[in-house]
Amino acid sequence: IIVISFPEPPREEAPQPEAIPLHIVFEDDCLVVLNKPAGMVVHPACQNWSGTLVNALTYHFQNLPEMKGNRGRPGLVHRIDKDTSGLLVIAKTEEVIQS
Repeated sequence: IIVISFPEPPREEAPQPEAIPLHIVFEDDCLVVLNKPAGMVVHPACQNWSGTLVNALTYHFQNLPEMKGNRGRPGLVHRIDKDTSGLLVIAKTEEVIQS
């Protein structure tokens, strides 16, 4: 028996806003610094379409910019692994996300 598994195709819809609490360390007009807890996935992907940091960001902040080629990941300047806790910088303006 040969079993072939194909990955799920990427979803076309935008991440759904979810009222997940955020631990904001710093915020101004241009950016937000968050403390991401261990165990939280940063952005939606295969088998993790909800409960992510991006779902929380779309609930708490509207119109976050996206880095070119990074569709569906609003405001993300970088990411850290699911099981890692730590600070994340979230861009609130086009100027910051392209810097």
